Amino acid sequence: MFYKILLSVLSLILALIIIEILFSVLDIYTPRPIHYVEEYKNENSNSFKFDKNVGWKMVPNNNFQWITEKKRIKYYSNEKGFRVPKNHTSLDKYNHKKVLILGDSHSWGLGLEYDKTFGGLVDRSFEDLDVINLAMPGFGLDQIYFSLVHWGITENPDMVIAVIFTDDFFRSFTARALFFNKPVFKDVNGRLILKSPSDRPNTLATYLEKKSRIIKLYRDGDEWLGRNYGLGKWWNLNKLILDKIVETCKINNIQLLVVHVPYYTGNKFPLLTRYFDDKNIEYIDLNEMIKGNLQSYYFKKDKHLNENGHKLIAKYAYKWIKNNLDK
Repeated sequence: MFYKILLSVLSLILALIIIEILFSVLDIYTPRPIHYVEEYKNENSNSFKFDKNVGWKMVPNNNFQWITEKKRIKYYSNEKGFRVPKNHTSLDKYNHKKVLILGDSHSWGLGLEYDKTFGGLVDRSFEDLDVINLAMPGFGLDQIYFSLVHWGITENPDMVIAVIFTDDFFRSFTARALFFNKPVFKDVNGRLILKSPSDRPNTLATYLEKKSRIIKLYRDGDEWLGRNYGLGKWWNLNKLILDKIVETCKINNIQLLVVHVPYYTGNKFPLLTRYFDDKNIEYIDLNEMIKGNLQSYYFKKDKHLNENGHKLIAKYAYKWIKNNLDK
């Protein structure tokens, strides 16, 4: 009996090794490892600084240049480390109703002058409204929540526009991005608990996590089940984070608009539509809004939203804000 069990285990291991080799030869399911709490030290950056509560933010009162699609763009920050136009005024002087923008590099406006981002377009459309952009490159869904709680609520906002890129859901599982470490949750019986260094798996599990293409296949399947049917680890953790974002806005009497930005090639996320319908939250999906060539709303090489993509979001956001401004 023992030898039969041993033979079965060895056969399974051999089969997995063969599959790994086959995936490697075909160059499919390339591993995308997650990082663990305090696995690496924070690095130095002239553009961003570490923030223990959220992960990172822009260096305050600073500017720097990045090149996107062969175009040099200068990014400016205010005294709180948030992106602003070149000639900005202090946040402390704002006395109008406020709209917070949450998200990652799409919301931040990578590749565009601030005035051409949807935040900048909305800001110029209202004289009695102040737009505060809390988005940062590399943010995950968890950091969208952290930025709302640790940065946003103190601004006493009236409205929040959260732009969620599909990849933000993967980033909820990793404790590092850009140059810095970040807080990361684990799902413990339906409760969000911050991970610690003790949650790091053993050496073998860590190695397989970083090298195994089979694990990448498993993760892709888990994400597919989550996006379509609300099953699996990928969706369960991120649903809890979405719940926190929604609850925080409701408790603080903040109107919430959520925008889903799909991958450049498009990806359906029907469960997200059902989720926000059930929560009675205003929600738009660029998959559904764009009729025709989805790629024309993204930079060809960089794959971030281009000027057309930001104009599209700004058009809908303007209508939504107009309807909620006096509420």
